[in-house]
Amino acid sequence: MGLHWDMPRVRFAAVVILLVAFVYLLFLIAPLIWSVIEVAIILLFVVLALNPLVNYLVAFGSPRWAAVFFVILLLLLLIVLLIWFLIPPLAAQVEEFISNLPGFWAEYQHRINAFVTRNPELGKLININQLPANLLSGFRSFPALARTIFTTTLGVLATIVLIIVATVYTLLYPWPLLLGLRGLFPTEWWDTIDRLATSIAQKIQGWVLGTIALGILIALLDYIALLLINLFSVQNIPFILLFAVIGGVLEFLPVIGPSIAVILPALVALAIDPYMALAVVLAYLTIQQIENHIAVPLIMHKAVSLHPVSLIFALIFMAGLFGVFGAIIAVPAAATLKVIYDEWYYPIAHHDEHPLPSPTVREEALHTRRMMRERWQAWRERRHRHRAT
Repeated sequence: MGLHWDMPRVRFAAVVILLVAFVYLLFLIAPLIWSVIEVAIILLFVVLALNPLVNYLVAFGSPRWAAVFFVILLLLLLIVLLIWFLIPPLAAQVEEFISNLPGFWAEYQHRINAFVTRNPELGKLININQLPANLLSGFRSFPALARTIFTTTLGVLATIVLIIVATVYTLLYPWPLLLGLRGLFPTEWWDTIDRLATSIAQKIQGWVLGTIALGILIALLDYIALLLINLFSVQNIPFILLFAVIGGVLEFLPVIGPSIAVILPALVALAIDPYMALAVVLAYLTIQQIENHIAVPLIMHKAVSLHPVSLIFALIFMAGLFGVFGAIIAVPAAATLKVIYDEWYYPIAHHDEHPLPSPTVREEALHTRRMMRERWQAWRERRHRHRAT
């Protein structure tokens, strides 16, 4: 009796093996061409962010070339306005912040020495006088970093021009690229490839637009919160525009970004007044709660339905492989893997069944209350029977 080969499962196993080999080969090659991959990923994000507006204009009868021209012109106008109104005061605050670092650390040293004088046993644990000097030496490398960034300005500008030109051609003629990528797979797979590509594009598009909206919102809330603290305080926290922009940009770092954003303004406030630092921490915690419970559900909707633990592991994995840029793209990478798992792997492994949707917070709360009521009722019945006997 010969072996019976289940051909669909054999093909499935072969595809999985080839996919794993391809991913492994990609990780081997990626460090060699990582600069090209970064540009391609940024181009993908920009195209997915602008394409809905282009499609909207086309749906209202505009020629595609006119829609693309209008959208690109609008993008360039926003960039010019950003450079004209935001960059000069932001650059001035960065320069002032770097120049004031020695003063901040001198104030820290004074406060730490006063604290150690009141608690001399702490001086035996660490060399408290050497600590500020070590930290200050690290911050002294900032001007060198600024010079390095300045020397790469031309390269960054050239990359921006390249991305804009590539975005124009991609928005004008998207179908040759899409059909060419689909042609890499067998014809019988095209329906599945189209479904997966559409779902992945929607996830990444939702993440890009949602993160930009969240970044702008959080930057405004951070600025307003710091401004209110200054209005009700005798002394003022400087550089609030810089701290607000940092808070908005760090929204692109999942999970840990909002926690990192509070560190710098809290340290600057601590050098001025410890109570002001406490007010900054409480303000940022309040903003984070508003973000988690109001802004994210309203803005993100179901764009990226990933568990926080999954995001943390994706962040660690991508940051370990590709640094800061890997941390930024951790969410779309995890969302892509989730789409492939939910809509391709799981139905094949479970006879065309799809994963059950996760319960909502409200459903979990109702289920928990129902279980508590049932346990309370069972306990009362046992107690009643015990008294009766």
